[in-house]
Amino acid sequence: MSIEISNINPSRQDNVRRNNDEQLANKGSTTADSSESSRGGQESALNVSLSPTAVVLGQIEADVKSLPDVDLDKVTAIRQQIESGTYSSNTANLAQKMLDLE
Repeated sequence: MSIEISNINPSRQDNVRRNNDEQLANKGSTTADSSESSRGGQESALNVSLSPTAVVLGQIEADVKSLPDVDLDKVTAIRQQIESGTYSSNTANLAQKMLDLE
């Protein structure tokens, strides 16, 4: 799966990172009173909006994470077949699938 991000300029990202680093360095060297007065005593908020596709992908990811890693019903059924001696496997099919992994 690939995600395409439009209108991103790599050199711009470097500038943004550099500016953020400079702001963090400057913020650490100033006192709390002076930084608070420059903002007028208000917290600044950053708003981020996600595309509908990103929202759907996020929901799918959450749904997949909520699923169990193992199908316990299938494991129980196979375990019972093995214990009763009725389990059989297609060895040719198994061998082919192993070769397909390579």
